[in-house]
Formats: sequence, C-alpha cells, structure tokens
Amino acid sequence: MSRISFEKKDRQLILCYETESDWLEEKLEEDQDFQIYKTFSFSKKDLISKDEESSICYDYKFVLGEKDQNYFRIDKEKIGATFDLYIDASLSIDQSWFVTSSSKRSRYQDKTGEEKSSSIYGNILYAFKNFYKHDKLFIDIDSDSNFEDDGLHITQSTYKDFVKIFPTATNVKYQTLSIFTKLLKSELDVVDYEEIYSRYKSREISVRNKEDIKTEEICKQEKVKYIYAKVQLLKSLERSAAGVFIHEDEFSKLIAQIFCFLNPKYVKIQTKLNISDYTGARANCQADLSLIDCEGNIDLIEVKSPQAYPNLFRKRQYRNHYVPSGELSGAINQLEQYLKCLTKMTTEEISNKNPALQNEMGEIKLKAVHPKGYIIFGRDAASFNGDNINQKKLDFELIKNTYKDVVDIITFDELVQRFDRIISFL
Repeated sequence: MSRISFEKKDRQLILCYETESDWLEEKLEEDQDFQIYKTFSFSKKDLISKDEESSICYDYKFVLGEKDQNYFRIDKEKIGATFDLYIDASLSIDQSWFVTSSSKRSRYQDKTGEEKSSSIYGNILYAFKNFYKHDKLFIDIDSDSNFEDDGLHITQSTYKDFVKIFPTATNVKYQTLSIFTKLLKSELDVVDYEEIYSRYKSREISVRNKEDIKTEEICKQEKVKYIYAKVQLLKSLERSAAGVFIHEDEFSKLIAQIFCFLNPKYVKIQTKLNISDYTGARANCQADLSLIDCEGNIDLIEVKSPQAYPNLFRKRQYRNHYVPSGELSGAINQLEQYLKCLTKMTTEEISNKNPALQNEMGEIKLKAVHPKGYIIFGRDAASFNGDNINQKKLDFELIKNTYKDVVDIITFDELVQRFDRIISFL
C-alpha cells in the first residue's frame, strides 16, 4: 500500500510519498526517471529527503513546485500536462487534486505497490488545450487574481467541480463494455454490460447527491414551519369548538393558508374568483376561494365551519349505509358545477373576468387545466362516534372515492394528522 500527501516548506511545494515497496530504490540508484501514481514525474535530483529508519515503510520527499509570487508553480513536465500549473499558495492541496484512486473498488496493486489510479489533472488539461491557447493554468482562491501574466485563471471551486465529474477507471471500464454489449448482443450471447453500467451510474449519482439533500439545518427549519402551521390550525379549531365567533370568510381563508403549508405548489389564495356560468342559470358566478400554483393553474377549495357543520353524515341511514349530510352534498354539488364551468373557460376569458388577479400574476397566465376541488369539512369526534364506528369510517371512504377524481374531501382532523406525519419524519 502507498499514499501521497503535500507539504509547504520555505518556498517549495513538497510531495511526500510513503510506500511499503522498495521499487524506488533501484530507480534512484541508477538515476532513472520514474513516475509516482502514474501522474508525477521525478528524477533523483528532485529528492530532498528519505527516511531510512523505518523497517516497514519507505518515506520519500520530492520537490514538486517552487514559489512564484503568491503561487506555487508546478512544471508541466512533472505532471504530464500541457500547461504549467500555478496554485495559490494559501490553498490546501491533497491527492484528490491530481489523481483518483480505485482502491475502494479494487484491491489490485501494480508492480510498484501502488493502487490503480488515474491522472485527473493531465486529462483535464487535455480538454482545456482545445479551448484555450495558453501555456499556464492558475488556480486561484477566488476570482480576484492580481498575477500580472497571461494565462488561464480559474477558482479552486471550479477546479474541484472538474474533479467531481472526472470519470473513475471503473466508470470508463463499464462504459466501454456497455458500448461493446450494444454492438454484440444481437449476434452473440454476451453479458449485458449496458444494464450493469446503468445500475453503476444510478449508484454513483445516489452517492454523489447524499451530501446535497435533506441537510439537518433544512429539516430543522421545515419542522419549525410545520409545527407553527399545526399550532395555528389547532388554535382555530379550539376557538370554533368553544363557540367563539369567527367570520366565515376569515376562517375559510385562514384554513386555506394552513392547507397551503401541506401543498406548497400553491403560491396564491384568491377570494371571489369570477367564473362564467355555462349551466344557463345565470351569467356569472363566484367561487369563494381558489388556489393558484406557480404555473397559473387554478384549483378550488371550499371550507365549511366545523362549529356549524361538524357531522359528515345524515342522521338517518339509507339502506344500512351512512350517506353525506345535506350540507356536504350541497358543497360537493356546488364545487362540481364551478369546476365544470371553469374547465370550459379559455385562458383569455379567465384573465378578462379577473383582471386584478391577472395583473398580480404578471406574465404567468391564469388557466384551468383539469382543475381540482378540495372540501375541508367535519370533525372526527362528531362523525365517528356512537354505534357502528367502523361502518361510518368505511362509508366515508366510499364517499371520498366516489368523488376523488374531481373533489378531495378532507376532515379538519385529517389535516392535523397530516401535519403530525410530516413532523415525525423531519
């Protein structure tokens, strides 16, 4: 096994090389040129020290670069590249800047005792030379460089982005075999490396994205948001249950705002949306509340006071089944009529009938493409009590499923439960 690291001493950038193999001894004795990790080219004159005290490990130090103003200059011959490399002296350098190791995927070692590796820098510079006619590459700590010389300047973050996307030896191997599979599988019975390569890329992308998704800080902030919304919902339900008067419009808009926490695609709540009445009953009608997403799509929502209408069902059963209360049936029917009329309206017609709303949306055009309706109605305690509780729950599911393609019926207690589930996962 072997490893490399880097030191800064006086005006020199030093490569430290530790290995259990003695392969370098012969090279140094015969004054031959050699490569470390198939990337760094040295000769005996570059050696500045060797630790001879250890009996199990050889420790060499070579001069890799020299200080030039605020940079360490590495000669292109030492890294097999087309540009001389200038690295800001304040930057921290490690192996990943230059080589990618396959040690995690393969324990193979070549005759020098090194693990298989692939030069990153040399291949990146091979690509650069096709775009830029320079003979120097500068890696700066930021975009403000004061080096007075002609050359290509990039920041360390840009260079690290190149390193991240650099294909590993395993990646190249599977990609090559995948190409051969495509050419041969119609004529020969071959291993399907296309599928193997596809699975490999999926794992690679998954691992790469783990550090970018669902950080602890984001989860903490999200949890605070959902807890706040749940508390506001519970407060409004407690006030309603205590008989505190809340104006219906005010209560409906508050519940719609809380509902949007669970459905963040909606960016605006609109009161009194003007709709053309195609049923012929009247020229126009108004939906009390509508939800508009970031694409301008309109959905409708109806909120019924849990104090006035707590029960989902009629008092009397119909043929041993619980059926929706008159108020719930009326809300469903009214919302369905609004949705049918809204669907028939063109984008221009919706905008013309709601000019103030269209003005607020700016360049985003209002439209109704398969609009959906939501009804927030009823309390569990009032609806699922007494006898036949399981039958009542089953009948409510049947009612919901009957209208689910158009209207989603949600109880106030279901909203609370949805918040609880989300919070428990954050």
